[in-house]
This record gives sequence, structure tokens and C-alpha cells, in this order.
Amino acid sequence: MNIAKYLLGILVLISILVACKQNNTSSANQGDYLLRLKKYHCEEKALTMESDSLWNEVADHMDKLLPAKMDPAVRKRIIDIKNTEIIRTFKIYHTFPDTIKHILVQIDEYDAKLVRRISMNDKMLDSMEREKLHIMSSLEDNQSAKEAFEKSYTEKLSEPCN
Repeated sequence: MNIAKYLLGILVLISILVACKQNNTSSANQGDYLLRLKKYHCEEKALTMESDSLWNEVADHMDKLLPAKMDPAVRKRIIDIKNTEIIRTFKIYHTFPDTIKHILVQIDEYDAKLVRRISMNDKMLDSMEREKLHIMSSLEDNQSAKEAFEKSYTEKLSEPCN
């Protein structure tokens, strides 16, 4: 009888240790997930700022270089557009100085790279969302762990980017 109690005690102890290890691994996976998520969200903000900055710079250059005699409404529309292909559809484009045309060619190249980076980051964020759903479903039976994860998730996203 003592051997049975001893073996039962060992089995209980082993199952507790295994459960603790799984819990720690799960917590570590969640921590890693939250760090990666923050990285991609910060990258998204940085790319958005980079794009806005790029187009603000283009708008400034165009404002300085476009002919003063140009129709003010057309001028404003061209300056506000953030797409070189659309800018080229304006009839007046052919009258632009070569400096503006050269800037637009450079912007096309840079913007294409920026769009690819944004697209890759968006795909990673989509992947992160699927991973979040997987984590949430794995915590379905543990409401307190689920709430703790949701709180950590919200806190991590509200942290400022460096």
C-alpha cells in the first residue's frame, strides 16, 4: 500500500511539474508573440510616417517648382495627390519643368520600394492576427489566462515605439 501511495505521489508531482513547464512555455511564447507584434506595429507606424514625409517633401518641391500662373485649383489638386501615375494624367504635366519630372521618376522608384515594405509588413501583421486567434483559442478553457493575455496585448500595443 505504501508503494502505491508513493507512486501516486510521484505521478501527481510529475503532472504538476509538467503543467508548470507548459504554463511557463506558454507564457514565454505569449511574451515572444507580444514583442514581435509590437515590432510590426511600430514598423507600420514608421513606414506610414516615412510615406507621409516623402509625399510632403514632394508637395513642397512641386509647390515651389510649378508655374505661378497655373490655375490654383489644379495646382492644389496636383500638389495634394500622392500618386505619380495620376499626376502624369493631368494635361499640364507635359508642361512641367524637367526638375519636377525628374523628382517624380525618383519618387516612383522609392515609393515602389516603400509599397513593397508596407505590403510585407501588412502580411506579417495578418500572420500575427492569426497567431493571436490561435493563442486565444488555446486559452479558451482558462478565462483568467485569457484575460491576462488580452490585457498584456492591449498594454503592449499602447506602449510608445522607439
